[in-house]
Amino acid sequence: MDVDSTGLSGSLPNEAGLLSNLEKLELSNNELTGEIPSQLGQISTLQYLSLKRNDLNGTIPSQLGALSSLEDLWLYKTKLTGKIPSQLGQISTLQNVYLYYNDLTGTIPSQLGASSSLKDLWLYNNKLTGKIPTQLGEISTLQILDLYSNALTGPIPTQLGTLSSLVDLYLSKNKLTGPIPTQLGALSSVQDLWLHNNTLTGPIPTQLGTNMSSLVDLWLSNNTLTGEIPSELGWIRTLEYLWLYDNPGLTGTIPREINQTQVDVRFGKPSVSQSPSSSPISCDPTASTIVTEVSITHLSGVASSSSGGGWTLNNVVGFNDDGSSVETSFGEGLFVEYPQGAEVIVRPVSCSPLRKLAFSTQDATEVIINVTYEISGETFHANHTTRVTHWSGDPRDGEFQDQDPTTWSYTFVDLENLNTTHASSWCNVTSNW
Repeated sequence: MDVDSTGLSGSLPNEAGLLSNLEKLELSNNELTGEIPSQLGQISTLQYLSLKRNDLNGTIPSQLGALSSLEDLWLYKTKLTGKIPSQLGQISTLQNVYLYYNDLTGTIPSQLGASSSLKDLWLYNNKLTGKIPTQLGEISTLQILDLYSNALTGPIPTQLGTLSSLVDLYLSKNKLTGPIPTQLGALSSVQDLWLHNNTLTGPIPTQLGTNMSSLVDLWLSNNTLTGEIPSELGWIRTLEYLWLYDNPGLTGTIPREINQTQVDVRFGKPSVSQSPSSSPISCDPTASTIVTEVSITHLSGVASSSSGGGWTLNNVVGFNDDGSSVETSFGEGLFVEYPQGAEVIVRPVSCSPLRKLAFSTQDATEVIINVTYEISGETFHANHTTRVTHWSGDPRDGEFQDQDPTTWSYTFVDLENLNTTHASSWCNVTSNW
């Protein structure tokens, strides 16, 4: 049964539990209210249950643990409260659990460690407390573990270092303490390791550099780490982002083994707090229009609740006449918590005809583009409000598909069609961050 995005309203009837042969129940992106009927746990044939992005309330029924055929559970952004039922750990077929952006409380059930088929466990942006269960290290199939932005405490379990299938580990923005386990260095398939915004102590393990051969993003900022930056991090040929700022105890310099032309290294105080550069821009004087500043402001969107909602801007790509592109990335992204506004200023560093601007956002539905440009020394301003259009894929290869706004997606703006008659030639844009 697929009734996605149809404007369906009202509450789910208890009689839904009588659909004894149902394999898929897709009711996402509607206006459903009320609680999830516990009777859904009677549908033993159910493999896919998705109620995401509705206005439900109440708790996750423990009876869902009886769904012996369930593979996918999508309950994110449904305003659910209460604890995660430990009974979910009884479902041996369960592969994907998406419970993020709710108001779930309590601890992460250790019983989830018995989920022998689990691949994705997304619990971010809730109010979960307590320690990370060591039992999660027993899920050999786990590929993504996302516990970002909760209130978890205690150390990072060393057992997580045995997750041989893990690709992404997100533990940032919690209250974790203790050292970074050396055992994490055994995670040779991990690409993203986010540990920032905790209270981690001790040195950066050299094992992160000697064994994590697939690592792309290593974010350790906003902790209390000490010691020098290991030169072994320079051995990671895939590394693109190394963020270490706001660790007052880190000493020394960036090791020469780390190729800073390839790796975006942030060390010391965060460069995002610096004022934008006011140095003059050198552009081709024959260009009829020279962009001196582009700013993306006032992100607004679906994540506007007082419980940690917000919007994130990631990167900006400029497209030139000849088909080439220039890209700047903001690393983990600029996260703007509701109800604050956002302003990201980007400035050109070289001059070349630029026709389109693309920017990647999450949880935003509208932005305002402001452009400052010069013609023959005279300054002009233009602004443009645009709805965020959600397309997945790499903007440079032209392959896209419609995308849920809660995921990273690109929006394109035709710079020549802004509220100005002068935009005929543009400079490449890049961030001063």
